[in-house]
Amino acid sequence: MAKKRKKGFHRSSLKDRGITKEQKALRNEVNKLAKRVNESFNTLRSAGYFNMYSSKQLIDKLSISKLENFLSRKNDIIVHTYDVDKLNILKDLLNKFIKSKSSTIKGINNIRREQTIELGLTLDIEPEESSRLLEIFEDENYTTIQNVVPPSDIWALIVEAKEHNYTKDKFIDLFEKNISSIPDDNFRQALQSIYDKYV
Repeated sequence: MAKKRKKGFHRSSLKDRGITKEQKALRNEVNKLAKRVNESFNTLRSAGYFNMYSSKQLIDKLSISKLENFLSRKNDIIVHTYDVDKLNILKDLLNKFIKSKSSTIKGINNIRREQTIELGLTLDIEPEESSRLLEIFEDENYTTIQNVVPPSDIWALIVEAKEHNYTKDKFIDLFEKNISSIPDDNFRQALQSIYDKYV
């Protein structure tokens, strides 16, 4: 026997909550965009390209306090509001991501090829070396130190350390003597990780 609905129980409708047809239509539109972006995020995750290039730019923009509720714990897009201003901001950001070259694996691979060639020409190094150098620049450990260390300097130090079989401590000592002082422990840990991966 079906349970009777409690007297006085009433689920509020969108109209009851003062939500207009226009707000509902806008939210539905943004929801569809969010679904497309989340599908792209999953594809980028599978290729190891997530939170890089345009996906990183989008996540960074949504990490500000005004918009951070649009990100789930695993950095997927969630649409939870009928606020027109916020929905329009999100709509614009999602559309920019979808239209960007680096929202697909193919687009990112094309960009990486161009960057590899440019690095090789700029630093006068072989394609294999410039490809390896690009990996370093994309590494989260390098992003910790990139404002202090120019690409050519970190690459020169890595090459020298590999040629002379420097220890990790020697690598860091040389960094301090020849390039820059180490400002904090996070910086030191980033250097240690770079040594472990690339020397």
